[in-house]
Amino acid sequence: MTTIPSRDQEAAITSLQQRILSCRLCQQHGYIPIAHPIVSGRASDRVLVIGQAPGHRSVANNLPFSGPGGRILQKWLEQAGFPPRYLHEHTYLSSLTRCDPGRSPKGNG
Repeated sequence: MTTIPSRDQEAAITSLQQRILSCRLCQQHGYIPIAHPIVSGRASDRVLVIGQAPGHRSVANNLPFSGPGGRILQKWLEQAGFPPRYLHEHTYLSSLTRCDPGRSPKGNG
């Protein structure tokens, strides 16, 4: 069964994504030098994946899950029967934090 999102749902997703892309709170409070929030997805996507934070490769590519973790996740999806590229073409990708927090002060994260 395919559900077509309503115009209200599409407008809500678009508004949310615009708010995310314009966010600079962590930068303004000195937590990161430059804010680069990433969003990816459509109201019609039937799968939602939420990660911890975008990695530096995701920021460089402006695409969530484009580093090693994304390759592993795509492999798992294929093993579950999803087609290749499903992760980036048909999945709403998000994270708990919107920007790459960088390495921890101890350099281990």
